[in-house]
Amino acid sequence: MMLITSNVLQLEEIRTLLGKVPKEVYLMKRDVLSGASIGQHVRHLLEFYVTLEQGLKANVVCYDARARDLNIETDVSYAIQVVDKAIAFMSSSFFDRNAFKRNITLRASYGVDVSVDIDIDTTVERELAYCLDHAIHHLAIIKISLIESRIDLKMESNLGVASSTLRYRETCAQ
Repeated sequence: MMLITSNVLQLEEIRTLLGKVPKEVYLMKRDVLSGASIGQHVRHLLEFYVTLEQGLKANVVCYDARARDLNIETDVSYAIQVVDKAIAFMSSSFFDRNAFKRNITLRASYGVDVSVDIDIDTTVERELAYCLDHAIHHLAIIKISLIESRIDLKMESNLGVASSTLRYRETCAQ
């Protein structure tokens, strides 16, 4: 269950980061984030996990229709609770060997002016991979913001770096 382990490790990394971010830093709107805050990026990436969990109950996942829980972006303690819930779900008995291959529907709308939903066949496994990649992407953006603002939280140096990049760097170092 490497995909579950990778998602849990990523969520634990997010929890560690949240434990280090002062509230004013979490809430601060930043130009490098197009006027968004770190909290808004954390909310965005965590809501994909929440939406996946909720969508699995109906076999339809629609990230476009996520709740957009503003408490996640404004309350670090609450965001940590959401991380812990996501970890608990990832560690639950829901994820047996058969659950990964279960077919589900991804519902999305890619139009800007007109919302026309399309349904795409996918699997639980593919959506777990997507949530992981999505989290890494947003952590990279958060890390850029912290570096650009000269805020040193003694972060993990690999925060926001994909495992394929880490493997590539390792081969280059040899």
